[in-house]
Amino acid sequence: MKILLSWLREYLPLEDLSGLVDICTRAGIEVDYIEEIKTSFTGVVAARIKKVCKHSSSPNLSCATIFDGKNDHTVVCSAANCREGMITAYAPVGATVNHKRIDTVQFGDTPSQGVLLSEHELGLSEFHEGIIDLPDSVKEGTQLDRYFEDTVYEMSVTPNLGHCQSVMGIARELAAFMGVELKKRPWQESSALKALSSSKLSVTVQDSMLCPRYSALLIEGVTVSPSPTLIRLRLERTGHRSINNIVDITNYISQDIGQPLHAFDADRVHGGHLIIRAAKPEEPVTLLDDVTHKLPEGAIVISDAQQILALGGIMGGEHSGVTLHTKRIILESAYFNASAIRKARTRLGLCTDASKRFERGTDSSMTAKALEYAWQMIHRKDSQAHLECFIDVATERLAKSVSCRLSRAGRLLGYEVSANEAESAFSRLGLHFSFDGQDTYTISVPSYRHDITEEVDLIEEIGRIVGLQRDVTVPAHYAASPLAHHPMYIFDGQVRRRLLTLGLQEAITSDLISPEMAKIAGAAPETVVEMMNPLSSEQSILRPSLLPGLLDVVQRNLNLRILDLQFFEVGHAHLKKGTGFVEPRLFSIMLTGKARSHHFSRKDREWDFFDLKGMLEELFSTLRFSEMTVEKSKMSMFHPERQAKVFVDGVHIGIMGELHPELLQRLGIDQRVLYSECDMQELINLSQKACKMEELALFPASQRDWTITLPKKVSYAEITNKINEIKPAICEAVTLVSLFEHEKLGADRHNVTLNFVYRDREKTVSQDEVEAAHQKLVSTVSKYLAEKYTV
Repeated sequence: MKILLSWLREYLPLEDLSGLVDICTRAGIEVDYIEEIKTSFTGVVAARIKKVCKHSSSPNLSCATIFDGKNDHTVVCSAANCREGMITAYAPVGATVNHKRIDTVQFGDTPSQGVLLSEHELGLSEFHEGIIDLPDSVKEGTQLDRYFEDTVYEMSVTPNLGHCQSVMGIARELAAFMGVELKKRPWQESSALKALSSSKLSVTVQDSMLCPRYSALLIEGVTVSPSPTLIRLRLERTGHRSINNIVDITNYISQDIGQPLHAFDADRVHGGHLIIRAAKPEEPVTLLDDVTHKLPEGAIVISDAQQILALGGIMGGEHSGVTLHTKRIILESAYFNASAIRKARTRLGLCTDASKRFERGTDSSMTAKALEYAWQMIHRKDSQAHLECFIDVATERLAKSVSCRLSRAGRLLGYEVSANEAESAFSRLGLHFSFDGQDTYTISVPSYRHDITEEVDLIEEIGRIVGLQRDVTVPAHYAASPLAHHPMYIFDGQVRRRLLTLGLQEAITSDLISPEMAKIAGAAPETVVEMMNPLSSEQSILRPSLLPGLLDVVQRNLNLRILDLQFFEVGHAHLKKGTGFVEPRLFSIMLTGKARSHHFSRKDREWDFFDLKGMLEELFSTLRFSEMTVEKSKMSMFHPERQAKVFVDGVHIGIMGELHPELLQRLGIDQRVLYSECDMQELINLSQKACKMEELALFPASQRDWTITLPKKVSYAEITNKINEIKPAICEAVTLVSLFEHEKLGADRHNVTLNFVYRDREKTVSQDEVEAAHQKLVSTVSKYLAEKYTV
């Protein structure tokens, strides 16, 4: 959510807000980003147009007499909206606009002593239809560069803080921490709306559980036009698109006080009768997104006798909205059931600004006040508009009260809380209370505080206001556990440290993924764990593997042109197993891009299968497990010829390979990606070898090479396994030196060259002894391969 500093100042009576970020943090509201908005002009001031007359030599020009707070000036203007009494932007001679100096310009026999400017000419927006229309509250002579400069705060509001989803809500929290009172706004002090009955509008709420309160206002004689500058700029700077004055007012009020509004074209509401009801199963409706949705049972709909007009609390209908031809409007302001909105929004895959507010909880007492606010804004700029009808259908709401004990607050917060401190906190937060004179307060919870339901919530509020950094006066109840660390906790740390030493970075991804990504992970449908109340379809499945999250990391980095990546993750997967669930602890490695940075002395090289295999071998070796072996596998998510099962001590502990090019293509990834995933529980069940030290060899070694032509289907593991079965004691090591392919050998054959190291640790080994041992070993292995394959 984006909040403008200038907007906050309309509520907070302080000029210095330099500590705003710190106060927000203490209030539990995170400020993610701060953007300073600067202007590209100097010397431009606000001026009032005193008189307008036609130019003598051109019918398309007007001569305006303007007052800049000090003097009158004559300005020639071509804007159609130039009118008497208007406050606009005036650039006098000498001012600078877009790095250009303003000079006197002669139009026929009339000199123009400066220019009147549009928003586009000032660089504020793309709107260029006429000169800028400033609010009447702007005084003549105001320097507009300072007036239009602003600061945008992008804030993260947690779902429980529904009362902070507006400028007023944020200001209310800040005022409590600053110890000041909010300024009163005109709409808060006025009460122009009274029960106005009319046959032109009626409302029927069929289910008061879905809609406890519904307020509606019929306004006639409206003129749909572009919004005033201030409204349009504030909406655009907070991430909303300006549409027209009526729709913009509903969005502006929603952003300002947190109460969503919706405007209907009254001429499109059959019989002027609004019906608020539950949707029928699979009932179709076409919304403003131009998509025909089949509604889930229980969704809230606003309809007339013939058709659905809107999906309540989420989105308006395609054929009931305000257009440039609209003359009569119905403004809707409702309090909808948060659970119903959340369920409908999730099942339809829709997420709107209104649904976010309703599902986190709005203020049931604000529906009529929001309409009061909207009427004031419309009537201020459109004197022809008039109220025709106001209806307020409400279910009686029982006041909620919660008790809070000072003794309990002291035990939870760790310091003694005095009655004065508690009462000060409650007063600053706008919570009305009574005290029994001993220990207990009874709090009347305001209708906008949905997060306060029990005693600990009130104690948290005391802690927030009084402060959580106070010296603790109550002894801490702490005792160290006599239990040793869980083996998995220790092993988890060992794996992380070893992977970091391999040059990998750690990634931490969400446990929640989409159904499509669950399919990519290769999970069987019967093992997938679905969320009961997901926030969105993109986060409706608990991950059956670490692969989806790491692929998302790759996608995000590639979009930012970060192409060379090597990282790992340690975490849980979640699977159904029979009637229960299992959560295996896994670690994964993912490699993509270049294996080494560019250097003029060598060629670049991409990560490949053997890099990944080498990392796993090094990891298991340093963790002191037995030698790792691999076996060819057939998994659809991997390249058919570049994948394997991973074994340690003969136990299948994981998989590895290059992801299938078709899978990567579907995700928009156009480079090779290597992936491995291993089960840490299987690993920890295996015994780790004791670390033994050996003396350095005192006697020299002798080496021999052996080259043999083999079919490509013969695996290196099979050769080394046979060698290890029969090798003599003096054979210290066997290493693969090279693989050579040539057309003369055949398409399915290659030369395999092995290097043997022979050493006797008790004496210097003789050449005859080495030769005899080598020939015996080579002949035995050759015979074995010849019998099994055509060598």
